[in-house]
Amino acid sequence: MKKLTKKDLKQIKGGYYYTYPDKNGNCFPGWYLCPAKICLLDHPDNPIRPEDPFCQRT
Repeated sequence: MKKLTKKDLKQIKGGYYYTYPDKNGNCFPGWYLCPAKICLLDHPDNPIRPEDPFCQRT
């Protein structure tokens, strides 16, 4: 899967902060790991919904 560009990141609905996984491919506890190799943290005012297919909770 391609790495997301800043334009792609702006189109993601939900989430607040993003970062990249560590060298083992893991995100911080409670963050969402996306197939595009980024980690997203939920924001209470703009949550990532569980049915969103692009990320899974770690």
